[in-house]
Amino acid sequence: MVANLDLYRLKTIVKRLKMSDEHNYSIKVRTVRPMFMGLTLNDMEEFEATSAQDWWPEAPSGYFSPQTLFLSASASCFGLSLYKAARALHTEFKSVSVDGYVPMIEEDGIWMFDHIELSARIVISDESERVKVEKAAHLAHKSCPIGNSLKRMTKLAFEVVLE
Repeated sequence: MVANLDLYRLKTIVKRLKMSDEHNYSIKVRTVRPMFMGLTLNDMEEFEATSAQDWWPEAPSGYFSPQTLFLSASASCFGLSLYKAARALHTEFKSVSVDGYVPMIEEDGIWMFDHIELSARIVISDESERVKVEKAAHLAHKSCPIGNSLKRMTKLAFEVVLE
């Protein structure tokens, strides 16, 4: 059983993890052909996303979909947050792998993800690090900005243009 972090200690650790500057991210998404969107993030090369095949049966395989990007963001955020949390707790681990699952449900005609399940395997090389790494895993889960943002609404502004 993992020892619970008391609230004061948790807040102290989270303060250490916080970044001092404001961080902003942007993306540009455009139609590259029907049902394919080109995504350009910061200085990355454009990549394409299309629908998941269970959502659009004619969609080709081998492409990211909004659904897979959503789950990927959550799983990779936990893994990367674990490195930061371990550093804050002065501990280390050899590697982490994360499996994720997200069921989509329909409620009153509205589709949404019900919840996200992440299962992480964290490899340590020294048994004496176990308790600290377990604390780091809990801290990573609590401090991941992707998971924390899922409680927020998405704001949308749009315009329809005739060309």
